[in-house]
Amino acid sequence: MRKLADYAFMLRDFKLAQSTYDLLCTDFKNDKAWEYYAGANEMAALTMLMSSAQLPAKLRVDTIDQQLETAYYSYMTRCSAPYYALRMLVLSVELLRLRSGSALDDAARWGNKIVEEGLVGPTGHALVLDRIASCYSARQGSESQQQSGGRCRKAAFYNTLAAEAWLKLEKPKQAEQSLSNAMKLYNVSESEAMAFGYMDGFIRALRKAIDDSSPAWQQSEMDHSDDGTSTLVEQASEKMDQGGHTKSAGGNSTLPPPSFDPLGAIPVSPTSPAFERPDQTDDGFE
Repeated sequence: MRKLADYAFMLRDFKLAQSTYDLLCTDFKNDKAWEYYAGANEMAALTMLMSSAQLPAKLRVDTIDQQLETAYYSYMTRCSAPYYALRMLVLSVELLRLRSGSALDDAARWGNKIVEEGLVGPTGHALVLDRIASCYSARQGSESQQQSGGRCRKAAFYNTLAAEAWLKLEKPKQAEQSLSNAMKLYNVSESEAMAFGYMDGFIRALRKAIDDSSPAWQQSEMDHSDDGTSTLVEQASEKMDQGGHTKSAGGNSTLPPPSFDPLGAIPVSPTSPAFERPDQTDDGFE
């Protein structure tokens, strides 16, 4: 039955896949096969999110949210499998992100669950904060009242948190980008002061830290470019000059010899004399 549901899912017969996953959820729950039960609930929710049909808000709350919550609880509590819980939440956030309206709020809520539960490391933490901010920034207000229904302040807040997270990782370029997005959403220039004193001081401290680390970052980037790219080009040109050339079939153009490989991307054949095998030890097997 699970193979039938998976094949129907791959063939995009989401209706058959959904009904089969629902049957499997009931069977796995009765058998107390919690890992299979969590996987069936996860796939049932993802199937509904991938279908092209419109999903009302009530259906998402009553069905999809319940399936995701059940799968998350089974993965974390019954199976002790945080990796699968993280996979489910990331896929759910991205699929909900594709749908407009209130689905963006659900995507941000599930993304916030990743941050709260600490399912990712420091780099993933910053990336998820950026993704939550993009979910809120995509939430548009109504046509009659542009300020009603929008999430600009929440998007700016999470952009600010992302800037702080990137700064802790010593990534001033990403931090500056997140902070500039936050200032645009707050609709405040760098010279202006915000209405909230604590937030204004926090943003100014972030800006000062980014400005202090930016010269060092720019210098390291220039050094990396000078030592890496230029050296690689010089080595390649030297090998081009020293190596022989092979005439093409037309006799008008020349090609570098097959051994020319400055990046080391062309694998050497094991039958070639230049092939060096790794150190092998005699394991006594004949």
